[in-house]
Amino acid sequence: MQSPHAPYAALFFVCAIIHTFFTPTFHRIADAWSRGVTVRHPHDFNPKRFAVEIMRLLGETEVVFTLWALPTIGIMFFCDGWRTTCTFINSIDVTEAIYVAAAMVIALSTPILVLAAKFCAWLIRHLSSSAAVEWFLLMTVCPLFTLFMKDSVAMVLAALILSNRFLSRKPSKAFVHAMLAALFVNISLACLASPLSSPAMIMMSSTWNWGWRELFQTFVPQMLLTLLLINGCFLYRFREELKELTKKSVAKVQLRTPIWIGVLYLAMLIVIGIHLEFPVIVIGLLLFFLGLHHAFFPNDPIDLTQASLTFLFIGSLMIHADLQGSWIVNMLDDLPERWIVPMTALVSGFIDKTVVAAFAVKAQTLTVSAQNAFAAGACIGGGLTVIASAPNIAGYVTFRGAYGKDLSFVRLTIEALPPTFIALLIFLSL
Repeated sequence: MQSPHAPYAALFFVCAIIHTFFTPTFHRIADAWSRGVTVRHPHDFNPKRFAVEIMRLLGETEVVFTLWALPTIGIMFFCDGWRTTCTFINSIDVTEAIYVAAAMVIALSTPILVLAAKFCAWLIRHLSSSAAVEWFLLMTVCPLFTLFMKDSVAMVLAALILSNRFLSRKPSKAFVHAMLAALFVNISLACLASPLSSPAMIMMSSTWNWGWRELFQTFVPQMLLTLLLINGCFLYRFREELKELTKKSVAKVQLRTPIWIGVLYLAMLIVIGIHLEFPVIVIGLLLFFLGLHHAFFPNDPIDLTQASLTFLFIGSLMIHADLQGSWIVNMLDDLPERWIVPMTALVSGFIDKTVVAAFAVKAQTLTVSAQNAFAAGACIGGGLTVIASAPNIAGYVTFRGAYGKDLSFVRLTIEALPPTFIALLIFLSL
């Protein structure tokens, strides 16, 4: 049954999407207003400084969906009362948000960064010194991390590796946006190879009785062909820039940490992924990690800002998406099979594919071929936008931190359209 709050919740969701396209504008306004603003004492209230910080807050991508969830919660409070509103908020499943935030805290630690940098250096030293070959290899291998770890961890590690190898060479904005967009699509598609790669695949595999064998027979050939074509098109488009990047040296990570600590942290990441469905265990392991890291490196504190903002981002997305569930189920029940892949890809591009999968498994009229088409569509659309899946948010935050500049939502979506279209063509034709 459709929620009575769905219409205005959908309106606020659309407003949030539009808001994300204007976040750079708010940052520019904040920079302009901050000129000449001085604070004599840290505890003094300065109205101009307050206005600047509000503009910066409105320009924070991770906060946008939380801000636009507040009006929805406010209306629910006035219409249904505080207890009903609290019950609704408590019913939102934030398991994945907790997992992604915990995984980011560990994955962005110094030992993991050093381990990733040394792995890349070893790999490239033994294979090729060409930036084009290096890029093609990393963009093909990194998505396959989803075979033995969750997609969020695979995304953060891939973003760390690629940022270390390429962002330090100062590529163009077009190159950076296209690379991140291709990474979104590639990792989302690679989830089709494993029944344990993501919460969406876990739900679909357990409900529809899919194992490794069924996924390999049904999806893996198309998935591998799509990865190769997407990466090949990228190489052709940026062939001249990649030649220039080959001449530039990669910035070396000037950090000394024992390799075994990095391996230990990586093992903790995998253990957290295994216990994804048990948030209490995930939180306990995270707290243990924070204490362990402080014991190892007391002068290298863990910054929880990015992980906290990512948790807010995913959690607020779940509030928006939960109120849209009824029309997703109705659409899937009434949709002709030939339209399932493109329509599911489109919906998954703007509503987290995990949420879409959670409602799709409730549909009663899906045949085996329709189930396959739905899974393909969800994973194809899962790379279309930053908000299409939780790993994309984690990858965006990781990349933006390494890039040091803001990344445009609009440009990332535009750059993701060609690889998404390639995936649609291959999965619809084979």
